[in-house]
Amino acid sequence: GGNGRFYDAFCELRGPAHAHLVNVFLRSVKSVSVPDWERLRMWCQKKRLKKEEGEGEGSVREGGGGGESKMTREEGENTIQHSKGVRREKKDSSLRRFSENVFVQVLDSDAKQRRWHLQKALILMLSGMKDSCCIVTPYFLPPEPLKKAILAAKRRGVSIKIITQGTCKTPIVNKACQHIYLEFLQAGVEMYQMYHKELHAKLMVVDNIYSIIGTFNFDFLSFEANSEVNLTMLDLHNAVFMKDRIDKDLLSKCKTLTLAEYQNRPMWKKLQQWLAYICCRLLIFVCVFSVSFKTK
Repeated sequence: GGNGRFYDAFCELRGPAHAHLVNVFLRSVKSVSVPDWERLRMWCQKKRLKKEEGEGEGSVREGGGGGESKMTREEGENTIQHSKGVRREKKDSSLRRFSENVFVQVLDSDAKQRRWHLQKALILMLSGMKDSCCIVTPYFLPPEPLKKAILAAKRRGVSIKIITQGTCKTPIVNKACQHIYLEFLQAGVEMYQMYHKELHAKLMVVDNIYSIIGTFNFDFLSFEANSEVNLTMLDLHNAVFMKDRIDKDLLSKCKTLTLAEYQNRPMWKKLQQWLAYICCRLLIFVCVFSVSFKTK
């Protein structure tokens, strides 16, 4: 969709998890003091009821996923369903996929309200993964808890791939991210950068059974200051489908970062990236302090 400049992923969510996601959205809107709160809540409820009535008539539109998760497959009657799957571009019919009877969880975080469900679940999942992990995130600047969990998983023998953007509108952030890549490459983590489009998707597949789509970047702001929400699905078919799309759309077109390349960077580039990292950490500290001060 759009002008083709960005790579993103979308979900259509139905079932109990849909109501949970609506509540997360409304709570977020309410926290910024939007006027006419009650009218907005009623509008969302009417939209939800109208959509459920349409589904009751047997019409299923292209899309897929969440809370019960629905991601469709175009393989005859091989259809799965529970929260309803991931919406994909209309151009390719193979991207339409629904899944049924999937365990789906809506996890959110809100620094202002001191709610950290998403962060706790991520650390728990990274600490427990056994076989493989693929992370897609525009910004990869993980805070210490996530960094330790990823490196510890690699030491346990977990295969880890991280796909991030090669260029972005904020060069200082991009350079700050690149400052930490060396440590992950030395640990054996596979790192990739995307240049053919601007990466906006935030995805994750763990052990080919647990998949995540949402708003969370692997950086300090998402972890400590921003309001974020992730849709997590425990389902083999959804996870394999997402992994296949990542392999086809991203890994096959991304640049692979090598340890030798990073070890042989010019000194001026190392210094530039280090300074960018320090500046970003200071800016993040100010942002987090500001959020903490407002909540007191």
